[in-house]
Amino acid sequence: MTTSVEIPKGGSPETQAIIDACYQGNWAGAQQLVAPRQVAGKQALDSFMGQARQQGEEFLTAHKISLQRVEDAFGKYQQALASVAQAAQTQNSEEARKAATELAVASFGIRSAVVGYEESYLSYGDSRYPLINLLTNMGERVRNGELPQASWTATCGRYGEYFTKAAEEVQNSKEQGQPGVAERQAALLRASGVFQQLVALTSQDARAKFEDLLFDLSGCLADLSDAFEKYHTHVFLTGKSSSPRINLILKVAQGVMDGTYDKAVLRALATDLSDEIVGRLKELDRLSQKQQESALMTDCLAEMIEVLESIDDGLQALIAVANGEPVEQGEIQESLDILLESGDVLTDLNKTIAQYNQAQSTVTCPGCGANHEAGLHTCSACGANLPLAPTNTSSVEMQEGAEDEMGQPVMTTVLQELFQKVEEFDGGRMDVEQFIDCMEDFDQRIDLAEQKLSQIHPPEMPDDLNVEQRAISNEFITIAEDALSLLEVGLAECREGIAHLRHFAETDEEQAMESGKQLYFDGTQKMWLVARAQQRVDDFIRASAAELGATPQGGGATGSANFSFTSRFSDEMR
Repeated sequence: MTTSVEIPKGGSPETQAIIDACYQGNWAGAQQLVAPRQVAGKQALDSFMGQARQQGEEFLTAHKISLQRVEDAFGKYQQALASVAQAAQTQNSEEARKAATELAVASFGIRSAVVGYEESYLSYGDSRYPLINLLTNMGERVRNGELPQASWTATCGRYGEYFTKAAEEVQNSKEQGQPGVAERQAALLRASGVFQQLVALTSQDARAKFEDLLFDLSGCLADLSDAFEKYHTHVFLTGKSSSPRINLILKVAQGVMDGTYDKAVLRALATDLSDEIVGRLKELDRLSQKQQESALMTDCLAEMIEVLESIDDGLQALIAVANGEPVEQGEIQESLDILLESGDVLTDLNKTIAQYNQAQSTVTCPGCGANHEAGLHTCSACGANLPLAPTNTSSVEMQEGAEDEMGQPVMTTVLQELFQKVEEFDGGRMDVEQFIDCMEDFDQRIDLAEQKLSQIHPPEMPDDLNVEQRAISNEFITIAEDALSLLEVGLAECREGIAHLRHFAETDEEQAMESGKQLYFDGTQKMWLVARAQQRVDDFIRASAAELGATPQGGGATGSANFSFTSRFSDEMR
């Protein structure tokens, strides 16, 4: 009686032929097939990466992980081919079958990696939800005949199944009574229902039908996010302490002792907070050596140092527990009590400092007495010029990417970087040469921005427009001219700010440091004002195009919308 052997399935006819040769002991045939396949694989990967590089640095950075996975998948395929060649040369049946199995797995690995990459670049778009961008872009390609209907059906079916199973898991969860859980289940069920309608769409359906369903799905995702936040806040961040982060650590610590949480979770949370505290204490120690702007801030600074040291002491026992070290139960309880008490003190201190900073960052109009946020130059009530805001705040509490309001100040990443360099130099943690080099780097960035700006010009008036269309076009041209002028002023202020900071480095004049930071801040705000206006114009154009049935063109991280790598390596990449 002969035992049947199951032959692995490859991702393409060419790969399958090599696998079959290995199982049949056709050593000469296997060797003949491997070499051309190695060449084809190298050519496919070179073509793939070449087209990716043509999309620019932004594209490569945005899709770095998925592109690396594709490279790794091709690498494993080449390794498997080399193993097949070696086994065929030695005519080792066992090694040949092992290599053939690896080749089969690697061939489907290429397909999986390419699918992941394609979903990555299709997930960029106007929505904050990558899934909505993915389905929007796929739907457009289906309607244009650029994507097989089967791909759309499979993708929608896969996500629909995910949401259905997720709803079932929530239904059977022990957390049913917790806040946010019922809302999560309802949102999951609604999303599952939307996918049942999406999976039935074809290239013959109108664009509006796709968009209506994706709008409904966006609502489901927003409700899911709100439900999860509600649950997470109640379960982890709300507790005996007024500090959400302390509550999180206390609950995880209790979970570790109860055996419901892994020690690694506690270790990560406690270690991260301890590291932050150590860094913050160094900063506070440096600040304590300078005279504070008020008696209130002097007291707050001393209390802040004391409470952070207490929190760090409490964390050390929990870190020891997480590391599996023997710790007395009494010591653990004492640490928990310290964290609970210190968390409340820390919250109160932060509120006091925030209120102080709010008062210091508000300017009063000398004309009418109205209060304004820092960064504005004229009073919105009477039009009078506003004075500069006081600069002696205890800390800058501005989030990266502030609220999307035209007049709201924004702390950009570059601005944060500049302020950090100034603080390091002022605190003696950076020497003059290093600081001057940093300022040179900022100057070079401004040079590059000015070069790019010099190549941008206001649009010209299109021909063959009626009176109304010419009026609208003229408004857009005027907006563009004003925006370019504002960008030029913003860059000039940034450059002047860097010059002031250089002067500060050479003379140690505090006023030069403050004026340099203020000028750079004002310049970045002007540029962000243009960016916000640009976004609103884009939104208007997009909405108008949708009404007219047109499709606005875009680029950025998505790259060229139509380039594809899927035809370069037979069925492996399909």
